[in-house]
Amino acid sequence: MQLNYIEINGNLEEVTCHGTPGFPMEVYLDVLDLYPNRSISWHWHKEAELIYVLEGQIELYAGSGSYLIGPGQGGMVPASLLHQIYPYQMMRGSEYCAILADPYLFHGLPGGVVDGNYASALWNARKDFFLLDGSADWHREPLSCIRRMYACDCERPVGYQWELQILLQRTGLALLRNLSSVPERESPVSDLCYQRVKSAMEFIHREYPHKIYLEDIAKAACVSRSECCRDFQKVIRQSPGEYLNAYRIRMGEYQLAHTEKSVLDIALSIGFSSSSHFSHVFTEAMGCTPLKYRKKERQTPGGGCTSNAAL
Repeated sequence: MQLNYIEINGNLEEVTCHGTPGFPMEVYLDVLDLYPNRSISWHWHKEAELIYVLEGQIELYAGSGSYLIGPGQGGMVPASLLHQIYPYQMMRGSEYCAILADPYLFHGLPGGVVDGNYASALWNARKDFFLLDGSADWHREPLSCIRRMYACDCERPVGYQWELQILLQRTGLALLRNLSSVPERESPVSDLCYQRVKSAMEFIHREYPHKIYLEDIAKAACVSRSECCRDFQKVIRQSPGEYLNAYRIRMGEYQLAHTEKSVLDIALSIGFSSSSHFSHVFTEAMGCTPLKYRKKERQTPGGGCTSNAAL
């Protein structure tokens, strides 16, 4: 299956239904060139996500970490963790397999021996991302399993869903046996901290066309301004202001590529007070002026300038 848009709710949760109630797992081919701005912005979902890069390179931001993943490499994003994906240096041609699965498919019976004694250790580990880049011998097995899951879903032989679950569980077991080899988060991030940042990001996504102050963002998260800044640095390694500007630039990119609005009209519609201010921030982030970006996008869709900013 192929997607070209991620629908999220106000809490940044992806609302797409992955699989069916009887088999909550779906295998996708994600071609980033088909997504708005060739990227998948910050979101989370209740499913764990396995990734295997087929073409190009992607930059994955998960929790407070960032990872460069090339062809033949991959990994796993834990369930309910904020993450986003960009093509490396915004280059075209990045494709990867994404497998989203309800955590219970990894262990079977909820509350059973496998769940309580083993799978819970995997889900409770302080990991932002389980990177499988081939740098360790043990990476071969889980990478092979993820690649075979993609092939199995494409071919769909008799019993393919059973095979998918077996391969999924083999992947989980390999990760569990090598937990000590996977780096932990540099600093623990509490669920409350994540929730505050999600609330602040929801506010930014809703109010970005208007004038926003740090005090407004902090109020949306029910924290002080200093605590709001600390939370953002812990979770996404950006300040609230940096995230706000990056989000506005992303909205500006889309309008430049898909509308005939003037630079001034776009600037005013995304929260900038003037076209000159927008052009300055856009050029600093994207490496070219808004008009040059529009020209490149019109000549070669998806071929805009190289981004220097991570949203």
